[in-house]
Amino acid sequence: IIIANTLKGKDISVMENKRLWHYRVPVGQDLEIARQDLKRKEEEIEKSLKESQTESPSRATVHTGNGY
Repeated sequence: IIIANTLKGKDISVMENKRLWHYRVPVGQDLEIARQDLKRKEEEIEKSLKESQTESPSRATVHTGNGY
């Protein structure tokens, strides 16, 4: 059994932790804000990945994809 304690709409300012967005589709200004927030998060992730790739190889984690 896996129990996940998640936060609805994480990192989307108009949606975060608001149950309403579980069944609603963003339109208009809400959609634009969500897109901007997602773009900002994407840039943060890309920056973090680039920084982790420049670390010394001894600190890098290798994922083989075969479970070993």
